[in-house]
Amino acid sequence: MDSPYVSTFLGHRFFLTCPRIDDVAIEDIAHGLAYQCRFNGQTREFYSVAQHSLMVMQLVPPPLRLAALLHDAAEAYLGDMVKPLKNLFPEFSAIESRVMQIIGQRFDVDLDHLDPAI
Repeated sequence: MDSPYVSTFLGHRFFLTCPRIDDVAIEDIAHGLAYQCRFNGQTREFYSVAQHSLMVMQLVPPPLRLAALLHDAAEAYLGDMVKPLKNLFPEFSAIESRVMQIIGQRFDVDLDHLDPAI
């Protein structure tokens, strides 16, 4: 059976259960996050994950800014799942962790020890 994948903005195939570093592109991340609304769309006005990431980046010291900018980058490939639902699907969290690890490797930044409050 083929590994499940999503097609990206740039036309790549991003394999969800076996992500490859060569398939991670900042353009795909930026595009995907710009079009996703935070809080599962339960906002009065459109508030994208990209907007949130930029705001978080501005709140941290310069050495942490790239990690802050990318802290939700996996959502560009996996979508955003509200935390109460995510807690019901531990396999999703495992997949998300693998994707975040590959993204961290791609941009040479540690995304494993981010504050979960952001």
